[in-house]
Amino acid sequence: MLLFAEEITTRAQRAEAAATRLRAPGHVLLTPQIGPGMNRLLRLSLHAAAPGPRIAPDADIAHAEPRILHPRARGDALPDAAAGGIVTRRWFILPRDDVDELIDISTRAWVGWESDTAGHPFGLWRDARDTPDGAAQVMLMTHYPSLTAWEESRYWKPSAEAQARRAEWGALFARRRAMLLDTWVEVWGVS
Repeated sequence: MLLFAEEITTRAQRAEAAATRLRAPGHVLLTPQIGPGMNRLLRLSLHAAAPGPRIAPDADIAHAEPRILHPRARGDALPDAAAGGIVTRRWFILPRDDVDELIDISTRAWVGWESDTAGHPFGLWRDARDTPDGAAQVMLMTHYPSLTAWEESRYWKPSAEAQARRAEWGALFARRRAMLLDTWVEVWGVS
C-alpha cells in the first residue's frame, strides 16, 4: 500500500478548525508537538494506488502538499489515535544507492531495539520524489508512549541495564547515521 501524506499549512490560528474538518475514516491526523509550527497538520492514509483529489485551500487551509511514499519496511498500518503517546517522523536523506542498506540496517536494529525500548516503528517509506540534487528521501514513523520513552531510546545515550541488546542496536543505528547526508525528526500527536 502507498502512504499518502498530506502536509497541511493552515491559516493563522485555524489549525484546530481545519483538524476538526479533516478527521475522517481511513485517515489519521497528526498534530504538531515538537518541530512543526502550530499551523501545521499531517494527514495520513494508505491506498493501493495514488489517491484522487487533493485538499484545496479554503478559509482554514492555506496550502496542502501531498507526498506519495512507497513502503520499504512494514508500512501496512497507521498510528492508532486510541493508543495515545507520540509519533515521530524522521527523514533520512541519503545517496540513492544506499537505500537498501539503510532499510536492512534499520530492520535488523529494530529486533533488539523494540525489545529494549517502548518504541514501535510502524514503517519506513521512500518518497516518490528525490531531493533536487538527486538524493533519496526515506521517512520513518515510530510510535512511543511518551516523550520520555522517546528520549530513553536514543542510541547514543549511556546503556541502561534494562536494555540488554543496546550495544547491538546502538551500533547499527550509528552505522545508519554515518551513511546519511542529512536527517531530522518531528514529534507529532495523534488525533
